[in-house]
Amino acid sequence: MNINFPPADESYIMGLVKAGYYSNPEKLIIEAVRHFKKLEDNKKTLLAAALKLGETAIDNAQTAPYTPQLLAQIEQDARKHAAEGGKPNPDICP
Repeated sequence: MNINFPPADESYIMGLVKAGYYSNPEKLIIEAVRHFKKLEDNKKTLLAAALKLGETAIDNAQTAPYTPQLLAQIEQDARKHAAEGGKPNPDICP
């Protein structure tokens, strides 16, 4: 497999190799693919956990109807959180 990178990316890759972080570009790409796989697996795990949490809430009647008022409250809470310097949850807003 041959991969052509834009010049800026190729320069970055070669810089990491020259700095000794990787013995060659192939090792860097292999590591990047492994890292990407881990991220994807983690997303699947988080999604499964969120679904389980939702199913449990439904089973225990711990739900609220989705209404315009609920949406307004969620928006108000989010704006307050942002105004206080809060950061988005990376599990929700990657």
